[in-house]
Amino acid sequence: MFDESIDVNKLITRAAEQADFERAWLAYAQDRYGIVVTDEEVDVWIENGPDAETVELQRRYAEAKEMSVYELNHGYDRDQYMKWVVWEKLIPIITERYGESSEQVLDNNRLIELYEDEVKGTL
Repeated sequence: MFDESIDVNKLITRAAEQADFERAWLAYAQDRYGIVVTDEEVDVWIENGPDAETVELQRRYAEAKEMSVYELNHGYDRDQYMKWVVWEKLIPIITERYGESSEQVLDNNRLIELYEDEVKGTL
């Protein structure tokens, strides 16, 4: 795309690092804050979110992956949606943890940054 060669070894290393971080992100939520989500909670979240109204881009993406939108949402993208469910449970906890001591407005992006800093501190 950018007329640059891709260093496959760097790409593999970066993908492995990101996978490690994603696992640590979820584990930290459980270990530090006791956040656990069930398959049923994730299914309900998907049904009320991505399944509720299929957008054209989503349909085309599923088609390109040679799967149904349902398979895309409930299988392929499930890990991301599970993370959303965990995050929704973390928001009030992280807000309370940092709310009084912060001079910044704790919008969602700032909350994510604070939580991810905690996670990175464990790696």
